[in-house]
Amino acid sequence: MSKTKTSAGSPLVVAYSRVSTAEQVAGIDAQRAALAAECARRGWEPDYVTDQGVSGGIAPDLRPALGPVLAALDARGGVLVASRFDRIARSLADLALLLDRALARGWTILVVDASGLDLTTPTGRMVAGVLGSVAAFERDLIRARTREALAARKAAGVKLGRPRLVDPALTRRVCALRAEGLTLWGIAEVLNGEGITTPTGRQWNASLVRKLTLRAAEAAA
Repeated sequence: MSKTKTSAGSPLVVAYSRVSTAEQVAGIDAQRAALAAECARRGWEPDYVTDQGVSGGIAPDLRPALGPVLAALDARGGVLVASRFDRIARSLADLALLLDRALARGWTILVVDASGLDLTTPTGRMVAGVLGSVAAFERDLIRARTREALAARKAAGVKLGRPRLVDPALTRRVCALRAEGLTLWGIAEVLNGEGITTPTGRQWNASLVRKLTLRAAEAAA
């Protein structure tokens, strides 16, 4: 992140752009132009931050440039500005998690395109609520399809069941993320964003991540 133009106690305004390895560098210029125009219109002097050669499938907290920005926004508040929502989230479900985080931590998101996603306005917050509801609906549909598929397999005589122990590789990764300074809540977001569930099929939360790290510490003692 470039040197901030705001004092240590003031909110941040961060204009974020991202291109993957398959995209041209010109894509950064196009995003920057849109971000600069919108920030100028609002009288903001943003910090410009770019993740170059980074896939949208990488969780926001693990992106080299965006991860520290999110941590700073959590701590200080401010605005995250992007040209399109797919620059900051790979799916509607991921976007809903990011929106929930922003609302819970007291910062805002502005997407410049015509999506109407602007948490600085009542309309934008309503759009965020609708997106969150749609994402929840999609998750419910996935769960329903999974239950139906399992019921069909059971009816066909297929023996169901899976180990309820956490994969040791996942435990090592969680502990590594914790050692890097990610919060329990942040680690849960990373796992959920990548579609990784608990052994019982639940989404991760701070409490479950904490239990996993405590078990790992006990096993290492």
